[in-house]
Amino acid sequence: MKKLLTIHGPNLNLLGTREPEIYGAMTLADIDAGLITQAKTAGHQMECFQSNAEHEIVDRVHSAREHALLLSEPYQQSRALH
Repeated sequence: MKKLLTIHGPNLNLLGTREPEIYGAMTLADIDAGLITQAKTAGHQMECFQSNAEHEIVDRVHSAREHALLLSEPYQQSRALH
């Protein structure tokens, strides 16, 4: 079993509530639940992390050495800066 980590960047905590007519009704919790289920089905463990603070994301990346795979959404992080 591998430990996997998905990092969600700024504003993704608003999915499902902010402009659902554009972004849809699916929440970040829904997305995380799907990721966790898929990982478990494949025999792995998934951890999901979201923060609106860049320093918290950097800290989480630095502490992720025990994970076999790190998934991030850099596009969302760069968009949040504009």
